[in-house]
Amino acid sequence: MNSTFESADILGVMAKEDDIQSILGKQSIFVNKNNVLQFYIRIISQTPASLSPDVIYVNAFCDNEFTEQWGFEDDEYGDRFERVHNLREFLKKSLLIFNIVRYQSDKQDYYNARKVRMIAAQPGFSEKDTFYPIPIFSEKTHKIDYSTFENYLYYKKYVGEISNLSNDSEDTPTYVLWKDSDDNYIVFGQFEKHSHAMGGFRFSYKYKLCKMVMKSNWLAESYFKEVQNLAFISLRISEEIDKAFGKGEFHEISGKNSDESEYRENETTSKQGSNVNETEFIQKFVDQTRQLGLHYAPKDLINFHTAMKTSNLVILSGMSGTGKSKLVNAYMKTIGLNSDSKQYTFIPVSPSWADDSDLLGYADTLNMVYRPGDSGLIDALISAEKNKDKIYIICFDEMNLAKVEHYFSKFLSILELDVLQRKLQLYNESISAKLYNSIQYPSSIDIGDNVRFVGTVNIDESTHHFSNKVLDRANVIELEVLNFSQLFNQYSYNDMKHSDKKVDYSKEYLEFIGNTSNSGLTESQLDLLWKIHVAMNSVDNQMGVSPRIVKQINEYLNNLPDNDYLTYQEAFDLQIVQRVFTKLRGSEDELNSLLGNYSNNKSIEETTDGELMKKLEEFTEYDLRHSKDTILKKAKEIHLYGYTL
Repeated sequence: MNSTFESADILGVMAKEDDIQSILGKQSIFVNKNNVLQFYIRIISQTPASLSPDVIYVNAFCDNEFTEQWGFEDDEYGDRFERVHNLREFLKKSLLIFNIVRYQSDKQDYYNARKVRMIAAQPGFSEKDTFYPIPIFSEKTHKIDYSTFENYLYYKKYVGEISNLSNDSEDTPTYVLWKDSDDNYIVFGQFEKHSHAMGGFRFSYKYKLCKMVMKSNWLAESYFKEVQNLAFISLRISEEIDKAFGKGEFHEISGKNSDESEYRENETTSKQGSNVNETEFIQKFVDQTRQLGLHYAPKDLINFHTAMKTSNLVILSGMSGTGKSKLVNAYMKTIGLNSDSKQYTFIPVSPSWADDSDLLGYADTLNMVYRPGDSGLIDALISAEKNKDKIYIICFDEMNLAKVEHYFSKFLSILELDVLQRKLQLYNESISAKLYNSIQYPSSIDIGDNVRFVGTVNIDESTHHFSNKVLDRANVIELEVLNFSQLFNQYSYNDMKHSDKKVDYSKEYLEFIGNTSNSGLTESQLDLLWKIHVAMNSVDNQMGVSPRIVKQINEYLNNLPDNDYLTYQEAFDLQIVQRVFTKLRGSEDELNSLLGNYSNNKSIEETTDGELMKKLEEFTEYDLRHSKDTILKKAKEIHLYGYTL
């Protein structure tokens, strides 16, 4: 079962004693074997499609986080009956908002509530009520004004993210809300389907899009201010809204307030304005590298920037002494971060690291405390979970001094999941209530799309090579060493003047994603990737071009910024090298049919009879120079050494 429900906010109420006794044969509130108050919550809101409809009750725990946040005082040495009574009195007039986490065992699945929050029940609340979650968009949260939001809905464009709402395709809300600066709410609908991507949600209506100001009684009987970016509306109010829509009380949006041609023009102008910001960012990045004494081609820097925007893991490769770590430092400074900030964490990798506890830390059950690793990684990830609108960069220096597959294993598994499912488990939640610092270090951390991992590597006898599991998730960039004649020349990205004043891009950075005029993969490019996959896969069924890689190349090309140095065509060429040909490793017997026979005739190097070079030559739209050079280089390694790395 898909577990996208784990990010969604759910509404519930303390379960009744009689119901739990008759259904589960247990008490609704009790002191468990760990001396922690445990209680059952009954779900009263519509649940995500990915959650089994049989899940009606979930476990919750009165742990340290709950007691400290909501002020409930539990005497763990007191009388058990009194403790149960006190919690029942404490909860009886409240509703509970929470997330659900599933634990699987051989016998059955267990569902627990996490991040439990309390809200006061409305005066007319009935436990028979059912509620529906409806997303709330606003200028403050989503950085678009009302007119733009309405146009985005009308033209079925992405309107922004609601992280605590299920994005499952079966969970389309019939209505969405806009909240203005005066706390007025406007309801839009009716929607029949939606899609979800980097830009958040995009809603589709069938025949017409309509809107209406929410009536005061609708607001009074629902929950709007208690949950960030989400409202819970009762079934009765939902039916009233449906009736108002059916009676024509809604106002139909025709798009005439900003007709399509005008809207497209405004959209282009807006995009160009945003691209100016990204262009300025790139200029500052190039200049920052110069100030740090680095010497890279602008196209390499644009390649790195685009990879950082779209890849959760970027690996910088190259000979020692080229300044790979300083390049990451320059990028960090350009964004506006500093080495003292949790938004940038620099981690020197130790050759002694053997498993993920060396990096993440461990639960010390002898002293009942969680001991995080010395790297500062856990503190940074916890901060990132709380600040999803900010970018966080984690840099592993000399990443392959230890085996990445060992110390980075949990992240390799997490990074292949949808962003809403990326949960880093630090320790078993069952011991959370026992650990003294479980509030500071919870049992799990959500790894959002605002976290970027970057590693620097050298390839020599002191380092380990990457497995396909790592390469399948990483953009591996080999930095070019430029001619030394320009080494001491100081020059700017172009003649365009810009201020030396420091700019903080740490929040604006995430807006660069998806904000370009470039398109993704073409049919001919997809055809080439498929032919490369077939050729590689025929040699080794563990080698080839996975659907994940194709999607990520597409994402990379979609996010290539407008510039004068790295063209769309060359970017595609580099992606083949960085995402596909990194897997070409092995002996002559394994790879000869792919790489061909290397020869050097009168200083003219070439390779013949290789399947991959044939596929590249058959692609005639433009020259794939980087890909061909890589095949030639690897064919030469086979010729000289009998294997390639």
